[in-house]
Amino acid sequence: VTDLQVRERPQKGEIIRQRQSTQANIGTATTMQQEVTGAEINWKSYRTRIVSTANKVNLKFEEARPELEKGLITSISGLLGEEE
Repeated sequence: VTDLQVRERPQKGEIIRQRQSTQANIGTATTMQQEVTGAEINWKSYRTRIVSTANKVNLKFEEARPELEKGLITSISGLLGEEE
């Protein structure tokens, strides 16, 4: 499981209002609401979670690692490439 947060500088003149709450005892219950309107703040934030799996009898992590990394890179690239 990979938690990913991407931060982007807002365009000139954008106002970013952000609310965030986390239930730290669970760790998976982070919610974020974001509203983009019209002055300047430091960053816009986007979060997602990527779950990777590998299945094989007697599979060792080191054997699965290259494919898991390749899949993670593909997932992240797809997320970042959606806006272009």
